[in-house]
Amino acid sequence: ILIYLTEWAYFLLTLHTVVSAALCFADYYDSRSQPSVDQDSAQSLQIPWHYKLYWVLYNVAFGGGICITILYWTLETPDLSVGSIFGHAINSVTIVIDVMVSGLPCRLLHFVYPLTFGVVYILFTVVYWAAGGTGLDGQPYIYPFLDY
Repeated sequence: ILIYLTEWAYFLLTLHTVVSAALCFADYYDSRSQPSVDQDSAQSLQIPWHYKLYWVLYNVAFGGGICITILYWTLETPDLSVGSIFGHAINSVTIVIDVMVSGLPCRLLHFVYPLTFGVVYILFTVVYWAAGGTGLDGQPYIYPFLDY
């Protein structure tokens, strides 16, 4: 089942949510034990490495999730089952709500992270196909539009 792009993107979205919650809880407990920082000194603080890593995860998970929705509803024959709707539509609704609420900035050059994710997946499909892998239905491809 881990051969499908939907599963990869859903895993990243779940990982993003778990990491986001962990960082929120950690910051909450840190803020209770430390004195408050004034506005000027807060702006001069460096972003910790784990927040930078989270930012990359945010961009990959969100860019990938939106791409999954667009690709599925345009290139695949849509299946209107509950699992399909959750995997290919509700994920994008969740992403849009999170983007509106979180306030994390999106920079133009951040497209490189979801693009890298897409290239890695394409390379995976080529290697999987060359090794004789098949889709769950036994076809010699994962997706009909990626039939090498």
